[in-house]
Amino acid sequence: MANGKGLSLKDWITIASFVIMLLGFGAKAVLLSDQVGRNDVEIIKLNKELDEANLKVLNYRLGEIESKVGKIYDYIMEQE
Repeated sequence: MANGKGLSLKDWITIASFVIMLLGFGAKAVLLSDQVGRNDVEIIKLNKELDEANLKVLNYRLGEIESKVGKIYDYIMEQE
């Protein structure tokens, strides 16, 4: 306090700077938590796409196996 009259301009500037700094850190925390949430959603989306791709590959491989087993069966039947 300056001369017992109240807060000086320097004190008001210090208080305002402190409040702005606190608001900045609060905003940063909110933005970081939001980013974490968006990253979690993106990871879930990518995992779902990978699962779908794995199912497509598995389906393709099963189709190839079925085709080859069919050829083997036909060959065996021709031999009899």
